[in-house]
Amino acid sequence: MVDSGAGTTVISPDDAKAVKPSDPDPRRTYKLADGSMIQDKGTKTFKAQTNDEQWRLINAQVTDVDQALLSVSQIVQTWATVVFSPEGSYIQSPGGSALPMELRNNVYHLKMWIPKGQQAPFHGRT
Repeated sequence: MVDSGAGTTVISPDDAKAVKPSDPDPRRTYKLADGSMIQDKGTKTFKAQTNDEQWRLINAQVTDVDQALLSVSQIVQTWATVVFSPEGSYIQSPGGSALPMELRNNVYHLKMWIPKGQQAPFHGRT
């Protein structure tokens, strides 16, 4: 889910299973929309492929979330542009083509595939 309110990209421990998280930072916590706090469980850095077969390197904090959240502010800090528009919403990376986002149930989503073999080349989806 693409989230304009998320300060950082977060995934659950079960997301990107092929990648082991770094050691957690016991001082780091995340505040949920309902005001409750959850603990950091490390960072996962992994390659993911978008629907149009572009590769992205994702840095995500691991914590107890129900759904992965892709932080708009984190995307913009990497010099990409995020556009929300009735004519079409997308993420435009410098030098790359626009990655279209899907609007489902009033929430924007970006479809990505994470290959199990992060070290080996990945050719297409299975």
